[in-house]
Amino acid sequence: MKRKENIPNVKKNVLWSLFSSFNLAVVLLILIVLLAVAGSLIPQQDAARELARRIPPGWAAILQNMQVFDLYHSVWFFLLLGLLSLNLVICSLSRFPVKWKSFRAKAFPDAFTSLEDMSDVMIISTEERRDSALQRLEVLLKKKYGKVEKKETARGDFLYGEKGRLSHFGVYVIHLSILVIIGGAVAGALFGFNAHVRVTEGKATDTVQLKGDGGIKKLDFTVRCERFNVDFYENGAPREYRSDLTFLKDGRVVHQGSLLVNHPITFEGIRFYQSSYGTAPDGKISLSFRRGKGKIHRLNVGAGDVFELPEEHAQVQILRIEESMMQMGPAVKLNVRSRKGDTPFWVFKNIKVIEEMNPGIMEYVTLFNPGLFEPYVFSLDHVDRKYYTGLQVAHDPGLPIVASGAFLLVAGFMVVFFTSHRRIWISVEARGDRTAISIAGRTNRDSRGLQREKERMMTMIKDTDVET
Repeated sequence: MKRKENIPNVKKNVLWSLFSSFNLAVVLLILIVLLAVAGSLIPQQDAARELARRIPPGWAAILQNMQVFDLYHSVWFFLLLGLLSLNLVICSLSRFPVKWKSFRAKAFPDAFTSLEDMSDVMIISTEERRDSALQRLEVLLKKKYGKVEKKETARGDFLYGEKGRLSHFGVYVIHLSILVIIGGAVAGALFGFNAHVRVTEGKATDTVQLKGDGGIKKLDFTVRCERFNVDFYENGAPREYRSDLTFLKDGRVVHQGSLLVNHPITFEGIRFYQSSYGTAPDGKISLSFRRGKGKIHRLNVGAGDVFELPEEHAQVQILRIEESMMQMGPAVKLNVRSRKGDTPFWVFKNIKVIEEMNPGIMEYVTLFNPGLFEPYVFSLDHVDRKYYTGLQVAHDPGLPIVASGAFLLVAGFMVVFFTSHRRIWISVEARGDRTAISIAGRTNRDSRGLQREKERMMTMIKDTDVET
């Protein structure tokens, strides 16, 4: 019966020892780092679709079920974070009584009568009277340690000073900061989101498309694109583009701002980034064409429109309108459907500049030849630019929590590496016609620093003794 009663205690002690182990913390940190490295090397979420198409379907299904394509939201990631949190909590609890005892240690224990039992005691002898030396040492100790405690015994008088008592809890500040950072990461993973949305000039939306086939998310407000501006270099490449956004709630304008690349806007904890732009489907272009040296025909058309080439019994369809095709400026993709079949090609607005910068381009890239469907030659005269702005939308409620944890982490490291609990005892005893002064100390770390401090104090005592 006694053995059965002791089994739960044994199991409890084994589990407690396991989770209070420093080695377990190291193993968990290594596994988390390896998982993070894997998440950096393996495409995640939307980027993983291309990889999934290139590998066998069976392997893709296995990796998908193992959540390899979304490691930062996987069960493995949360499990490791949970185990590390439990390990930190149990480590802190198991070591706290010892730290608390050191923190609460008395200046003079009940049995305290001498410094002779301390191995690091330093002793000098002086001709100065005991009372005078005691008063002088008390002033000296106050300059170094602030508050000084005194104890009188039959053998002699003792002084005590200390500093850095709170350094015992620096490691707990570090543990707490890691727990806060983990909590912020979990909060961001569970309650945050990443999405994208396209908003055409003059139009508004209150929904975004979540990444990773997450569906549609409705916002608590409406965002409207008032206007979109883009400036180009001479070669047609975009130099800068900007979206002027308005945020509305209940039909009222609450906030307005200009969104640029690398200059996001934050509204109600949701951050908007400028990520892309393009020509809206309802934009129009001015397109002209001629047959040989015949009459020039001009049309205003939009994406998807179709018009006739009666001389050839052919139809021309506007497939795409690009604001900056391959960084070479505005272009339109046409497809001429005739008895010869389909003839797709691009028509660039800045075709002369492109030819000057790339001699012979229409010979080796025939799709860039506006006269590919002979004997017609097409030209793009004007683009009635009506843009859409592509926005990346991100909400991370754990970000301020992680920032707070990072601040605590720095504070904890400052306490651990730059402070220590130093305790100094000085005894003053009358020995015949001379006075014996002894100095001893204790510290929870940096024993060499304590030794140097005692030596400096001893030097100051000797110098003052010489002056006296």
